[in-house]
Amino acid sequence: MRRAFPDHADRASLASRRDEFEPWDSLGHLLFVMEIEAEFARKFTTEQITEARSVDDICRFLDQ
Repeated sequence: MRRAFPDHADRASLASRRDEFEPWDSLGHLLFVMEIEAEFARKFTTEQITEARSVDDICRFLDQ
């Protein structure tokens, strides 16, 4: 989250949700997903990308 939302990193947390975190709009979502894919060397499915609404969702997808 710090890489995708550097100006808002102080407010980012594991509890952050897309509908509650202002910079996490549609473009921010793509940037965030791309950062995670690069960091963990994995690709999310289109379904996972569209279903991810929170940091918790993304962590769950990474654990699968």
